[in-house]
Amino acid sequence: MQQAIFIVFAFLFGTALGSFLNVLIYRLPRHESVLSPPSHCPHCGTPIRYMDNIPIFSYLLLRGRCRSCSETIALRYPIVELATGCMVAVIFWLQGPTYQMVSDIFLGALLITAAMIDLDHMIIPNRLTYPGMFAGMAFSLQWGGFGFWRAFHGAVIGVLAMLFMYFLGKLLYKRESLGMGDIKLTIVIGFFVGPFWTAVVCVLAVFSGGILGIIQLITGRKSRWDEVPFGPFLAFGGLSVILLREQLLFLIEQYLGLF
Repeated sequence: MQQAIFIVFAFLFGTALGSFLNVLIYRLPRHESVLSPPSHCPHCGTPIRYMDNIPIFSYLLLRGRCRSCSETIALRYPIVELATGCMVAVIFWLQGPTYQMVSDIFLGALLITAAMIDLDHMIIPNRLTYPGMFAGMAFSLQWGGFGFWRAFHGAVIGVLAMLFMYFLGKLLYKRESLGMGDIKLTIVIGFFVGPFWTAVVCVLAVFSGGILGIIQLITGRKSRWDEVPFGPFLAFGGLSVILLREQLLFLIEQYLGLF
């Protein structure tokens, strides 16, 4: 019973964190301050009252519209809040109140932010990846010198994997298939999860991106020459590793056991 209460509080904290991520998603690519001015309607500029800024609940209460100008509020806002709340609750359930829990939540929040910005603007801002690199290296020091070298090797594996994909895309499509933001995000992931799991993230990203690409080609929604943001697929791989480490490790062991 006590654990269930803690998980509920973790979810509520996660929704509040998701609300802050929405601020980052909107303001970082526009080079705006994330601290001021306070939250306001992007259409009419009216400051959002505290009662209208409660994660998920306020969106439902206002029926997805601004109280002042009645303009539609993007559905993305409660989705990000709900997804972040679920992520934090699951990580707390898996890790408990540990240093690793804080590290996983930080990385997960960064990945959600990067994915949404990349979907909207086809960029992953340096204002997100550079602090992420610093934080990843800082969190790695929980294992001392081993953690430092683990983080370093994770970043190296990430860079090598992305460079291989970059030059492969150049060869196949005669244009850049990855941006520097994707490479920097992979470095961030490498700092947090180390070389083995960074390789798994890259494989999951390529696999999921390939599956979606094939579906879009078959349905005619995309052509082979259309640009597709890769950040969301890296985020998918990273979140899969954060939330499904044991299951992924079991599947990898089963696969290797076939040889």
